[in-house]
Amino acid sequence: MRVKLKAVLHSVKDVEEKDNYKRQKIEFEVKKFDTDTGEAKDAKYFPATIFNKRINELDAAGKVGNVVNAVCYLDSFKTEKDGETWHNLALTCVELDLV
Repeated sequence: MRVKLKAVLHSVKDVEEKDNYKRQKIEFEVKKFDTDTGEAKDAKYFPATIFNKRINELDAAGKVGNVVNAVCYLDSFKTEKDGETWHNLALTCVELDLV
């Protein structure tokens, strides 16, 4: 599923290298506002991952603290262990532009 976010790029982690891929974890901050007063109530944080060649293309480290338009893909993962099943959601960032 394609997801568009307009948010503050809150944090960017170091690039991790595995056997056959590289990844960089990032976090978006989306502020929540009171519908009656318009005052900021709190913020929600959404983690995402950038993979391989997009790490250099998107240059997330240079955009920390700025408002960005991001395009991400939402995916779900199923994990089974000891007869129990867990479902997780993950965002993969493919576009990251300054507003």
